[in-house]
Amino acid sequence: MKKILAILIALLMIATLVACGEETDDENSLETIKSDENVFSNNNVGTFTYAVSADGHYEITGYELNTAVEHELVIPESIDDVLVTSIADDAFKSVTSITSLTVPSSVNHIGEFAFYDCDKLTKVTLADSVVEIGVGAFSNCDALTGITLPKNLEVVEDQLFWDCPVLSEVVFPEALKVIGEGAFYNCDALTNIDLSKA
Repeated sequence: MKKILAILIALLMIATLVACGEETDDENSLETIKSDENVFSNNNVGTFTYAVSADGHYEITGYELNTAVEHELVIPESIDDVLVTSIADDAFKSVTSITSLTVPSSVNHIGEFAFYDCDKLTKVTLADSVVEIGVGAFSNCDALTGITLPKNLEVVEDQLFWDCPVLSEVVFPEALKVIGEGAFYNCDALTNIDLSKA
């Protein structure tokens, strides 16, 4: 009787271990699938990472380069038919090979320090759908020469263009209400500020 009981206990332990192993494999498979679903290629130049935002759309969370070749960056308007509506804090921080940036009309929010220290970025085209640009989003962009801000932007946040030494022209929108502290600190080349629409 004791031998039968010992055998039954041993069989139960083995069955439990096998079940746990299968569950772990399933969990690992799901993690792999989730990881694969959250990347989007940029024509072999780089890979966007993204997540579902609070509004059920996508937010670009990061960018991993496949090459150091200088290139133009176009934010995708949608991924798998889901709109990209925001760019997260620090998403492109210190990506030094971007020379120009185009943000599409699906995007309404750019996070804090999103393009901080993109030191080869010379040209930025922002859709008028953008209504919020976070603190320091374009600070330390050493090569940025000029920008037209979106028509519905009401606030130029603190440090937005902090230390952009060759920024020489900024066109402000009619909707503008506030220019934050240090927004243009150390922008020594800034000689043309267009407030005609503000």
